[in-house]
Amino acid sequence: MESGDMMLSAGQRPTDPGILVVEAWGQGFLVGSLIIMIAITAANMKYGVLLHKLIVAELALALGHGTFIFLHAPAQGWYLSATAIGLTISHTLHNVIAWMKIRGFFTPWGTRLYLITLLAAQPYWVVEIYANFAFFNRGQALYTTTRPLEPLFRCGVRAQFSPTPHVADPDLGTLGGSSPPAFSCTPSSGAMGVR
Repeated sequence: MESGDMMLSAGQRPTDPGILVVEAWGQGFLVGSLIIMIAITAANMKYGVLLHKLIVAELALALGHGTFIFLHAPAQGWYLSATAIGLTISHTLHNVIAWMKIRGFFTPWGTRLYLITLLAAQPYWVVEIYANFAFFNRGQALYTTTRPLEPLFRCGVRAQFSPTPHVADPDLGTLGGSSPPAFSCTPSSGAMGVR
């Protein structure tokens, strides 16, 4: 494979059969794993539990993004951009689901901070959706400017507990952390944590 095979202009799909096979396999694994996770979640769903329905919705929203390699231009760019919207909504929904699971461990200010950071990131994702569309359908380079900022907006709040227990929950056992809460966003973890 020559280096020119990898340098495609916006909206073009690869022409090298080897690259197409690897991309198709990768997308196939993505779709297959999402289908398996949907089946496992559906099999364990309980009536009236919102969390299970949100998890199925999160996984289903990401499904379409795993099939864009099978289309040709100009449909591929449009399809890729449209399915990226579902993928972005899925990512935000994932953060809401994570909050629902851990909100009992947050103080009221921790919950507010988590939700405020999640809401504050949404304008970036709207710009990223447009930049994705403009790159893959019009060849505009805004995407190459906004994409490096993505790790800053994926930086979410997560709970980390130290080994010294101080929080007792009769249903969950003992979890804890003896140090006071502190928020940090480190390059190594890529996430803002409660310590």
